Amino acid sequence: MWDYSYVIPSILILCILLFYYFTLKRLPIRINRGFVALLVTEVVVIGSDILASYADEKYKELPYNLVVWLNILYFIAFIVRIKMFDTITCNVFSINPYEDKIGSFIKNIPIILTTIVIISSYWTGSVFSITENGYVRGPYYDIIYFPYIWYLALAIYYIARYKNQIKRKRDLVCVIVYTDLIIIGLAIRILLPQVLLFDTFCVMSVIIINLVFMNPEFYIDKRTNLFNAEALHTILREKHSMRDHYIHAYVIKNYNEAREVYGPRQMDEGVYLIGNYLNKTFPKLKFFYYRNGRFVVIGKDFEELLKSKEKLVERFKERWVSKNTELYLNVGIAMGTVDIMEYDPELLITTIISVLNKLGADSSINEVEINEQSIEDNRKQIEVRRCLEIAIAQNRTEVFLQPIVDATTHKVIGAEALCRIRDNDGKIISPGLFIPIAERNGHITALGEQMFEKACKFVSENNIEQYGMEWVNVNVSTIQFMQHNLADRFEEILKKYKLSPEVIHLELTEAAMVEENLMDSQIRNLQEKGFYLVVDDYGTGHSNISRIKKYPFINIKLDMSLVWDYVKKPGVIVPRMVQAFKETGYTVTAEGIETKEMAIALKECGCNYLQGMLFSMPIPVDEFLEYVKNY
Repeated sequence: MWDYSYVIPSILILCILLFYYFTLKRLPIRINRGFVALLVTEVVVIGSDILASYADEKYKELPYNLVVWLNILYFIAFIVRIKMFDTITCNVFSINPYEDKIGSFIKNIPIILTTIVIISSYWTGSVFSITENGYVRGPYYDIIYFPYIWYLALAIYYIARYKNQIKRKRDLVCVIVYTDLIIIGLAIRILLPQVLLFDTFCVMSVIIINLVFMNPEFYIDKRTNLFNAEALHTILREKHSMRDHYIHAYVIKNYNEAREVYGPRQMDEGVYLIGNYLNKTFPKLKFFYYRNGRFVVIGKDFEELLKSKEKLVERFKERWVSKNTELYLNVGIAMGTVDIMEYDPELLITTIISVLNKLGADSSINEVEINEQSIEDNRKQIEVRRCLEIAIAQNRTEVFLQPIVDATTHKVIGAEALCRIRDNDGKIISPGLFIPIAERNGHITALGEQMFEKACKFVSENNIEQYGMEWVNVNVSTIQFMQHNLADRFEEILKKYKLSPEVIHLELTEAAMVEENLMDSQIRNLQEKGFYLVVDDYGTGHSNISRIKKYPFINIKLDMSLVWDYVKKPGVIVPRMVQAFKETGYTVTAEGIETKEMAIALKECGCNYLQGMLFSMPIPVDEFLEYVKNY
């Protein structure tokens, strides 16, 4: 007699899990579909086990074919179950078994062969047979354990190989625990075949999977009840199993300013109202809330997305009202006109978010298109960021030098050290591309320090006095200028190369002179160390002569925009400004000199030094040395 007391609670638990699964909002991803398949398979296994066991007890009273095929059904479901667990394991480790069809077929050979042997038992009795004495194990009964041994061995292999790729430690622990439970349950099954305890161990494994992976809150934003950013990343990584091909995005215009005006509580309520509207109005579309007032929607029908856009635009013309909230908000729209199947998901998401950030901050634009060009532009930015990170990490930044000449004799007096990095093909990347990225991601400080040290190395290794040069200018960014230990760090580098501070001048932009207290403290520290300071890009900020006079600058560099405006429309403002600087004790450098006429005009204006493409573009150190030798 078989003991059924173990399986009744198990099948009830499985039914509850199935009911719970379908009553909550779920993300349509592989692991969720795999879990449903596992639940259904587990119910079939336990149900067919009970039926087959009952039929084996009543074999004399029931039709022979019914008894045999109930047993065959059970054995097939029994071996399919471990395949379902394997599917979950593959999903956890982001292994797509369908990418390699041949490999997938080879992987499933044990279960295919075992199924054939099980079915053949109807004629051969290889796994079991129903005789006059009832149910009898066949000579090859143990073959039903072969798929378990095979897939459990694969699970152990996956754990060993891919454990470091798992972001959340609990996910790895879950796989290890349910794999161990199946191994223990299988051992009990082999040793105690009359006790249906293996099903209980498998149900325990299912419960653990449900607790760790099936919590829908992982993918739901609590404020909007929409899917969250993690859900968007996850579903797009599985895009080849999706039916949705198109994507649009929306952003609340000037979200941060609106949050300050209305307050956090009202804005959170407003975001909830928007999410509730989207869920109710467009049930066939998948909406995601990507924080900070950004919404993304994907769908399989482009026309349906267009209709949803029109409705949403009309809705935003009205106020968003609840018991404690009344908001007037504007929306920006990013229309995706590309098939999302054709692009890398992370590239697509970063493009969307980049577009939304610009759209949300620009009040003059309400709608933009996410097309091939915008995705390509973003791809280039990502590539630049990678090249920047590699260049900094491997100290592969390069110093290019641009000469600064005497305005009267055009003799090279100094140079400005400028940073350059290269792409994977060895081509120079424009500083206009990588400098803003370095400022946004915090790499600008490391970049600036490398430039300072390499400029010191250049001066140390080359006797610049023999070339008639007196100094090299190095730029200090606004963020780098905020470092409290900046003066000490620069002094350490100077000592390393046995240089005095007067040969390395520090260029500060007007933007770095915003915070008075920090400015006073930092400049005092640099001055005590003996550094000479230069105002860079004068004319682009808010400084004036009276403010600059407070600090010990030695040189003022007029920004090229100011220089070009003067050359196009000569007047008295720039000459008087230059004269005022010189009377105050500063020397003046004009940037952006590209023609002889500009050089003459700025010399007559009173500038001491000139810098620009007329004399040389920024060039590598070796070329610069040749330039000053032959100049």
